[in-house]
Amino acid sequence: MASIRKLESGAYQLRKMYHGVVYVMSVDYKPRKNEADQLLSAYIEKHKNPSKSKMSFRDAANQYCNVKNNVLSPATIRGYKDYISYIPDSFLNKPVNSITHVDIQDMINTFSVGRSPKTVRNMNSLVSAVMRMMIPGFHCETTLPKPERKDPYIPTEEDIKKLFEAMRGDPHEAGVRLAMYGMRRGEICALTLSDIDFDTCVVTINKDLVMNDKKEWVIKDSAKTENGTRKILISKDLTALIQKQGYIYKLSPTDLSQYLRRTEDKLGMPRFSLHKLRHRFASVAHDEGIPDQYIMEMGGWKSDYVMRRIYTHALQEKELDNMKKMVNRIG
Repeated sequence: MASIRKLESGAYQLRKMYHGVVYVMSVDYKPRKNEADQLLSAYIEKHKNPSKSKMSFRDAANQYCNVKNNVLSPATIRGYKDYISYIPDSFLNKPVNSITHVDIQDMINTFSVGRSPKTVRNMNSLVSAVMRMMIPGFHCETTLPKPERKDPYIPTEEDIKKLFEAMRGDPHEAGVRLAMYGMRRGEICALTLSDIDFDTCVVTINKDLVMNDKKEWVIKDSAKTENGTRKILISKDLTALIQKQGYIYKLSPTDLSQYLRRTEDKLGMPRFSLHKLRHRFASVAHDEGIPDQYIMEMGGWKSDYVMRRIYTHALQEKELDNMKKMVNRIG
């Protein structure tokens, strides 16, 4: 029996389970029960594919990675293959057409032990994507752990001053300083001297250094998002430093992160990743009154969701400082 639910858009969603798979479709009017059953039966008949669905989940997941290999980042494909390796054989060997939402929920329940909610969501997204490719119309509402709310530590101006003073003249200096301009570590490590206009101090960001599924660092021609290819302006002294040393950064993104961690420990400051310098960029830009649209373009963000969350946290810290000043004044 089909279930009918009205959506906020005004359309009606029809749902029906068939052989352990939930099929979902939408229509722009409310059908009668028998009509909804007929519509869904036709939909299921059109979208089910017995030849594909007899494949084991292991083969289906590997086929999914192969199909997406040319359109997704090598790092994303590597992540998918890592997730597949964590799935138990009892699930991997199941034919796709025999997998039910209960099987998926059981596997996710086991996988979630000791792992972050974000990691569990990523695994569930992969499993759902594989199932939808093999059985179009497949839908499973897996119960997932609630997201953890973490307030990231954004380095302060004092942290930045100590850090830059400590790394002055170090081969890693230019790499770390470029992160302050909103660049990702892979973008920094992929830069070449030809990407910098030394007269105007303009840097063109159009590639990324990522690790593929063979654990090799490779250049990805396009940046992380559709807004990732961009031009930014850096300071004259940083441009002069790069020009003088004759290179930008010679090592890998991992080396850059490890150097930052060692320097933080040496200075006795709170640990923060290189990516948090990118977050610092968003906070400083917002403090300077730069409109969100321009901050997104400079940082290569596709959505303002993460960007807003970053500088909102920084603003909350300032609000607390202002409240303390008020309390002291009133006292």
